Amino acid sequence: MIVHRKRGESEKTFFMTDKRPRYRRGAFFLLSNEYFSRRKDSLIMFKVGSIALVFVAMLLFANCKKESDNSCPFLAPGVVYVGMTQSQTDTFVIRRFEKSSGFAKLIDTMMITKAHINRVAVGKDSVMLLPDNYPNFNTLFYSNNWQIYFPTIHRTVQIFGAVPRFTQNNQNTSQCQSYVSEVTVDKTVFHFNSWFDTQYRVFVTK
Repeated sequence: MIVHRKRGESEKTFFMTDKRPRYRRGAFFLLSNEYFSRRKDSLIMFKVGSIALVFVAMLLFANCKKESDNSCPFLAPGVVYVGMTQSQTDTFVIRRFEKSSGFAKLIDTMMITKAHINRVAVGKDSVMLLPDNYPNFNTLFYSNNWQIYFPTIHRTVQIFGAVPRFTQNNQNTSQCQSYVSEVTVDKTVFHFNSWFDTQYRVFVTK
């Protein structure tokens, strides 16, 4: 530090050494190191938490997949069409949508012609239409949302919100089936407690 004398005093300039306490500078470096250390620890904790979250999600997915893999074969409910003539139902289109998208994301489309329709009469004016060339409608029924379009009458049936109930295969039996406990067809919600009766059906009107 350079110091000048006041007027009247010797104009001799002299030097003074900086005698400020060094502990202040040391404290600054300690605080800086502590700050960066805490920030580093926070980043490490964030990374560990992220990894743990991903691990838990993978574990839940694996458990769900294991449950469905070890369960009995899935059986979709029968779809009964009421008040539709044979000429009105001899051709229809099945559209499969991603379940989480509602009906926004189309996955595939299949046209079912008369040659591939097995007609099963249920009543005087009721029939089930079973396509023999599109098994996805049964096996993936609970995994997707569906539209069934009848071009001759311009009728679109919407099937969505299927809730699967997986039955565990604890014994070898042909009666073991997984099924849906709930599904919505157009504006009607159907509930099921079992697949093993004629009540395991949904109904579509013209």
